[in-house]
Parts: sequence; structure tokens; C-alpha cells
Amino acid sequence: MQRRQLNALCRSTCEYFCSRNNDVNGYWGIGVLCQLALLKGRRKIGFRTTPGDAIQVFGCELSHSQPYSDVLRSFGVDCLEGRISFFDDGRFHNGKDRFTCGICLAMTGGGKFGLHMVHVSCWPHDPLLERRRSDDYRPLNPTRAHLGVMPNLRMHRSADSRVIGPP
Repeated sequence: MQRRQLNALCRSTCEYFCSRNNDVNGYWGIGVLCQLALLKGRRKIGFRTTPGDAIQVFGCELSHSQPYSDVLRSFGVDCLEGRISFFDDGRFHNGKDRFTCGICLAMTGGGKFGLHMVHVSCWPHDPLLERRRSDDYRPLNPTRAHLGVMPNLRMHRSADSRVIGPP
């Protein structure tokens, strides 16, 4: 495996970590990890995993990480190591604490290594304000969803001129 291929795998894995589809118990994974880090008084979390095993960070298993890890193994990745850091970044307009999450990943394969780092704005997990993802979600039109085409959803305005979801 070439080094640029490992760098590309690291970049896509960083994006996987930042994705809203990456979750812990149905909630956004980065927000849950931010909350756990704050509760434990640790701003830096390190982890190490071998491809083929589910990815666990700070005792939390990331959803759908087992198939992703199997794909990494099929590409010849030997080891995945990472560090997640949380930095204070002020407050959101609603008064909630704001953090910047830095994710740095390194992969080894075939005696070579790849490295990538990404930053994402995040907030500590709050189950009262966040919606939980449902695993039994079924798109309204599976053929269009399968093709990656989003159906046109029209937004409408309420009486007090707030934009709200589909009618």
C-alpha cells in the first residue's frame, strides 16, 4: 500500500468520526465523547484499535464501526491510532459551551504510515436538546434515497414568520 493511499484512508476515517451518522447509542458521537471527556476532566482522549475489531473510544463503541473496520483490514491496514482533543471555543448564541474538537488519526500498513488531522465545532451532549437517531428509519422514497437524490422538501413559514419543516 502506498503512503498517499494511507493518507486518503486516514482522511476518510476522520470524516467518518466527524459525521452525524457516526453515533454512540443514537446520539452524535463527538458530542457524547465531549461530554464524557468533560465529566472525567480529560481534554485529550487516545485510542488504538486493530482492523477487524469495532472502534471503541473512551469505552464507547461507535455505531457501524465493525463493517468499517473490516473494510480497513481488506485494504491492508495493520493498526489505527488516534487522539481526540477538545478545546474551549467560547459559547454559542444560546449560551451553551462551544468546543473545537481536533481529531488526529494515524494508520500503518505494509511498513508505511498515513496521517490526517481535522477540526470540527462541537458541543457537549445534552439528551434533552438532541434527537436520538432511530435505527428503523426508512426513507419515504427508497429508490430516490438509494440513488443519493434527496426529495424536494418545501419549507413553510409559521404565523410568526419562523421557518419550520415540511407541512
